[in-house]
Amino acid sequence: QLSLDLIRQFARRGASELVFEATRKPSPIVRRQRVEYFGFELSRESEPVLAWGDDLALGARVRALLGDGLARSEARHVAVPRNQPLIEEIRALWRRSGGDGTVPRLGHSELAAWYTAQLADVDDLDAFRRARLQLPREHFIDDAVAERLRALPRTVEIHGTEVTIDYDVETTDEGASFGVARLRLPEKLARSLWDDELPTLDRPLRFMVTRGQRGAIRAATLAELLEKLELPYTDDELERLRREEASRHAAAAARVDGRDRGGRGAHADRELSRTEQAFERGPPRKRRGGRPPWKKGRR
Repeated sequence: QLSLDLIRQFARRGASELVFEATRKPSPIVRRQRVEYFGFELSRESEPVLAWGDDLALGARVRALLGDGLARSEARHVAVPRNQPLIEEIRALWRRSGGDGTVPRLGHSELAAWYTAQLADVDDLDAFRRARLQLPREHFIDDAVAERLRALPRTVEIHGTEVTIDYDVETTDEGASFGVARLRLPEKLARSLWDDELPTLDRPLRFMVTRGQRGAIRAATLAELLEKLELPYTDDELERLRREEASRHAAAAARVDGRDRGGRGAHADRELSRTEQAFERGPPRKRRGGRPPWKKGRR
């Protein structure tokens, strides 16, 4: 039996990695390193990074992690809640613009890159906390463009019902962006609509019907929407079923790996078919009425 001291003598330290942990004190940037002995992990060491000084490689990685944490609204900095209303306004205007380039997209990658660039002169954690990091409104939004985009209609009247319009941006197979207007239709109204009754807007129409906690049904055309309304599942439920089915397949593949297909493997395949059967049956229906005839009179 090998002594612990001998094992530690021949153990190897793995390459260190930097990670971002928002709740870690005193610093959200942590350097991790694993100590292994022939594939077995003996320990994992963590060290907070408080300063990076003139180390260019370390500084670049730390600033990228901090910029990503700020963009995810996970970093503890006063700029995160202060900038959020402006970020949401810019993204809403971008969706209204149809991605025509008049308003920046300011997605996660763009926002993280902006934050990282603002941290170029920051070389320790105290300087990071003191950094102003306020988004300049005039750098992202032109007042004339913003006024034009805000003038777009928020609702449209169909059969006497005010229908909300959600603006969004879609991308073609070639990578070109174009704007769409998504109508949030009540299901009863959607089932009674015809194509010639749809409003005419400055961009293609898309359609959505919500079904409470069950999620929403989305379609690119009215015909597709009417077809989906007859299905037993919403789009969100279908996506959840696909994830569950993929998880079942992965679990079954792990169980049958190296085993006889006639044993537990066949049982696993039978388990997988239950998802497909549930999809064909649709959601369970509640039984209506009183007691079954064969139980009447019994107590």
